[in-house]
Amino acid sequence: MKVPLFTFIKRLFAALKRHWTTKFRLVIKNDDTHKENFSFRLTPRNIFVVLICSTLILIMVTSLLIAFTPLRYYIPGYTN
Repeated sequence: MKVPLFTFIKRLFAALKRHWTTKFRLVIKNDDTHKENFSFRLTPRNIFVVLICSTLILIMVTSLLIAFTPLRYYIPGYTN
């Protein structure tokens, strides 16, 4: 039986909303001693925010690097 698209999207967003605050722990350990070096509590929302912010920062830094350095002369079609 086919599920209407609207119902599918509604169920998908309900599942994403339910798992949005699920907490995970990222642990970095020393392999020899099994001593815990770092531990982070992460949620999918935190990971999403960090990825979006880092992407925006990377785009801004690249744009500024091209606009204010001599690299702009190597880009075809970029005005002087």
